[in-house]
Amino acid sequence: MGKNKKKVYCAGPMFSPAERQEETQIASALKEAGFDTFNPSEDGLEINEIMGQAQDPKLMMAVMPFFPAIRKAVFALDFFQVVEGCDCLVFNMNGRVPDGGSVSEAASAHMAGKPVVLYKETPISFMLGQDNPMIDGLSYTWELVGTVGDIPNAVRQAIDRADRMKVGDDWRPSLAPMPREAVDRGRKIWLLMKSLKWTAGIPELIAALPALIQGPETRSQIDPAGNVTVGENLCLGSLTLEPDAQIREAVDSLWADFAQDVRAQLGLGRQGG
Repeated sequence: MGKNKKKVYCAGPMFSPAERQEETQIASALKEAGFDTFNPSEDGLEINEIMGQAQDPKLMMAVMPFFPAIRKAVFALDFFQVVEGCDCLVFNMNGRVPDGGSVSEAASAHMAGKPVVLYKETPISFMLGQDNPMIDGLSYTWELVGTVGDIPNAVRQAIDRADRMKVGDDWRPSLAPMPREAVDRGRKIWLLMKSLKWTAGIPELIAALPALIQGPETRSQIDPAGNVTVGENLCLGSLTLEPDAQIREAVDSLWADFAQDVRAQLGLGRQGG
């Protein structure tokens, strides 16, 4: 597919090793067929993995004020990938009921004009072998793909069908202000994930962040060597790309948003208490 390689969002449950393995199998099948993929459990921000690095109960208590800001970052990144970063979404509907987060992702893709492919091999259904029409209708075709091997061809057909429905080269999905804000934040998070080599450890971050959040408002900085620091001493990591204006703005705005969210959680003013 060359430079026009399409990217597919892999939506589905990922709360057990078996579920994550199935999502990896779906992503692998798509990659082998020439697609790029975004699999949240491998390519995104997984809350369980972040929290799991803070095994010490004292660290867990210390990180809780930051939890809402982390959740917001997870939403923004995944929402950006669904609405703007990917060309199609595959919804793995296996399980007793479809995964709630994946339902939201599939609906968001549908409203953004992105094709949705429904995959399901389990016999459990809403009624008479069919699932909830509010989910089945997201695919436009009302069809289910029954095997992982058939997913790439279904994706290819869905993308071709969506491309034929677009009017002109300037077609773009329109978003209301609040969804657009989430997409913009997610785009910045993705940019830093691709360009920042993270070196700060979780315990180090937890120990340093309270003073930065509760004290006078601090700024992020990028030194000539590309090291990203917050305050005077907390180095988050080093950039693997040249720190252009887009990266600098992403670092500044994401740190400012994070600090503001945590201050609000702690009941502090914008400048600290």
